[in-house]
Amino acid sequence: MKVLFIGLGSIGKRHLRLLNETRSVENICWRSGEARYSNEFDAKYNIKVFKDLGQAIQENPDFAIIANPTALHVETATAIAQAEIPFLIEKPVSDRLEGIEALKKIVQDKNLPVMVGFQMRHHPGYKELIKLIKSGKIGQPLNFQGYVGQYLPDWRPDADYRESYSARKNLGGGVILDLCHEIDIAISILGQADKVSCICGHYSDLEIETEDMADITLEHKGNRLSHMHLNYLERNYEWFTRVMGTLGTIIWDYGRGYLEIIQTDGTTKRWNDPDGFERDWLYREQIKQWLEVLEGKKAPLVDLDVGIAVTQVALAAKRSSEEKRHIEL
Repeated sequence: MKVLFIGLGSIGKRHLRLLNETRSVENICWRSGEARYSNEFDAKYNIKVFKDLGQAIQENPDFAIIANPTALHVETATAIAQAEIPFLIEKPVSDRLEGIEALKKIVQDKNLPVMVGFQMRHHPGYKELIKLIKSGKIGQPLNFQGYVGQYLPDWRPDADYRESYSARKNLGGGVILDLCHEIDIAISILGQADKVSCICGHYSDLEIETEDMADITLEHKGNRLSHMHLNYLERNYEWFTRVMGTLGTIIWDYGRGYLEIIQTDGTTKRWNDPDGFERDWLYREQIKQWLEVLEGKKAPLVDLDVGIAVTQVALAAKRSSEEKRHIEL
């Protein structure tokens, strides 16, 4: 199996490492001239490195994993799609709307397998959450609340946060795009949003160009409401989701590793993450599913249309804050 890795930052390296655990892989990588790299990592995995994307494409990889900065996603994915190479693209699809529809048309015309990397969809807590909702245990879901907060300098302690993708506007950073998992989860539960409102900005002394805090409210089709708070400032890592229904409430606390259902009669039930659960598990499951997509055994868990819908909501949230008004989709 020959795989082209676009970008080998922390996520790209994780994809490469985990894929090589399960398959015999010929590793090809395209890096921009300014990208940092590790000779030790390259040597360990015998990575063939190109600085010209066209030359990398000529190696005829079986598929590509696009994990470069968000601002470069569409340009890169378009070149990959034109070469008829299936691809897994990290979330979000882009930091702008320009070029998205053209990319979508190429993918459709060439009938290319594509999956968007929302790895939280593979979490056992998320799967149990969806299972409980579909079972009717909390009745009709009416409201979603999500909270994600982590201090940006703690994300990658061995790197300067000021130089990270998250800190740089030109690379597509900022909490809204960076933490758009919550938008994806809200839409997967309550359906597509048709109105977006947001207040966001830079509220701290972090030396970054991007928004470090955002409050987003979505009105969904079917008269449902969701709200999410996202920040780069929380010194104690927090990530939880709460779904209220007509017959009860589900709380999924990713940070503490449990899911709990509370029903109208006061009874509760709790599920804990599996023993030994760690973050790599999500990416292993994602890679496993992606390989099954390529083999024609499964449809993508998150296809390009869903990825685009999440991007549209995220960009509408930014616009809402800038223009100080609701944005209708």
